[in-house]
Amino acid sequence: MTTQGAELAELKPRLGDALSSNYEQNNAILSLTAERDAYKATITSLTAAGASANRTPEHPDPTPFSGEDPTLLPIFGYSSRS
Repeated sequence: MTTQGAELAELKPRLGDALSSNYEQNNAILSLTAERDAYKATITSLTAAGASANRTPEHPDPTPFSGEDPTLLPIFGYSSRS
């Protein structure tokens, strides 16, 4: 009986640790799942029909204007008024 009692006394803390670890891992999984679902809902709402209609088209020449050559201003939609 003492051998079983000693084994039981040794195994109880390990069981408690395993259950606690399992509980924490389950909570982490639930948290990550909720976060993923929130991201999916956000992406869905952003890509819904009509959401992309407000986006302006990309510029045909995406080179940034440095300001060094004012003759390029008409390309960027500005007119040079002197």
